[in-house]
Amino acid sequence: MVQYGEYSYLALVLPVGALAGWFLGGWLDGKFHTHWIQWVGGVIGIVGGFWDLLRAVKKMNREN
Repeated sequence: MVQYGEYSYLALVLPVGALAGWFLGGWLDGKFHTHWIQWVGGVIGIVGGFWDLLRAVKKMNREN
């Protein structure tokens, strides 16, 4: 059951990071009346999700 949680985390971390950055950027676009922050937020979310994915995989490899 613990492995299921670890693997589901790996499957969700990248898309959740990208969506969080995209929606936060969209919200900021609405506040500042721009059209580019959403894209930057999406890219930052993807990079952050990928970074966290690599960190989690390294941690899983050390435990095994």
